[in-house]
Amino acid sequence: MNNGGVVAISVPAGPMRCPPGPFERASLIANYLKQHKPRSKVLIFDANNHFPKQDVFSDAWQKLYPGMIEWFPVVEDGAVLRVAPAAMTLYTADRVHRVDVANIIPPQAPAILAVEAGLAAPRGWCPINPATFESALIGNVHVIGDACIADPMPKSASDALGQAGQCALAIAAAFGGRGAPEPAFESVCYSLLAPDRGLSIHGRFRWTDGQLRQLPPPTATGRLADPGALAAKEAQNAADWYRRIVADSFAVGRRGSRA
Repeated sequence: MNNGGVVAISVPAGPMRCPPGPFERASLIANYLKQHKPRSKVLIFDANNHFPKQDVFSDAWQKLYPGMIEWFPVVEDGAVLRVAPAAMTLYTADRVHRVDVANIIPPQAPAILAVEAGLAAPRGWCPINPATFESALIGNVHVIGDACIADPMPKSASDALGQAGQCALAIAAAFGGRGAPEPAFESVCYSLLAPDRGLSIHGRFRWTDGQLRQLPPPTATGRLADPGALAAKEAQNAADWYRRIVADSFAVGRRGSRA
């Protein structure tokens, strides 16, 4: 891509995996462009009107990448309706955008296996009992992670790992003729604003009055205006968290396991 080119990212409407992911991606692309192609721009076409930690991302973009990232919500013609790959052209309702690089994130749904098995509801995702993660449509089948409807939990790796633990406890309890323990989840989602700057989104979820409810989050972190090196610390926290979740998920580094 020539210096002065345009990178476009389209964000789909509705539930999606790792909701802050496209905006972390835009940040890191802008970080590269600032160093190597500083006259270039990143355009984000969003089929929604808000995204997670929008104020923190926007503040970081203004400070780190002034004038390089533009975000278009759906009310400002942000929904991409058609793509012409050969012409490198994106079409919104009112405009035609010629770009140099296009990252098109499609509307998301569970894998076709879930649909063919009858686990998916008409809205596309799989309804479950959040106390056990047993399917609400087919008994003795459990669905965790991105595929399930576990509102208010987002579709993140941290939440999926917590769901796996609760699901395992529920299945073990069922084999023992006991009721499932009440679910309680702590989750965190890290995003990088630059290779050495990050932010985090923390979630706490508890079983209350027969429903899974989200508790108020801890104090927000990751703002560049915070004193000290908090943003740098969050970037290191993100790297440490990634190593831990890989080890927990795949037994990496444990005796007798394969790397």
